[in-house]
Amino acid sequence: QRLSRQLMEELANPPAAVAVCAEEAPAIAAEVAAASGVAVGRTSDRLRSPANAPRPWVRPFLAEAAGRPAAEARPVLVDLGDRIGLLRPVGVGAPCLKCHAEPERLSPGVRDALTGRYQADAATGYAEGDFRGFFWAEAAK
Repeated sequence: QRLSRQLMEELANPPAAVAVCAEEAPAIAAEVAAASGVAVGRTSDRLRSPANAPRPWVRPFLAEAAGRPAAEARPVLVDLGDRIGLLRPVGVGAPCLKCHAEPERLSPGVRDALTGRYQADAATGYAEGDFRGFFWAEAAK
């Protein structure tokens, strides 16, 4: 929720929103983990940042949801032995398209910001309603 709030505030200037995702999202995840002992993150089958690569247990769920409408993806609770894993689907909303649409539809400022941060960006080409990935959490039993 905190990340979404910050993104919505910055979307008036989409290149600034790129910085929020790149810098604030990992900081928020680290704060949550430190405060709660629960590891959290985000991942996708089409990564923007290699730091968001899926954990092994997440991969089959990504493969199943990839390329489908977000409405078809469901939250998942997984028994990981000594931990519990939780996946919450992320869908592409209209505001997301400022940074995740087809590359030719992105503003020059956004394209420059993405190219400057993510040389191997695969997180474009989405349409509203597409499945984007998962927020994930892992907690001890």
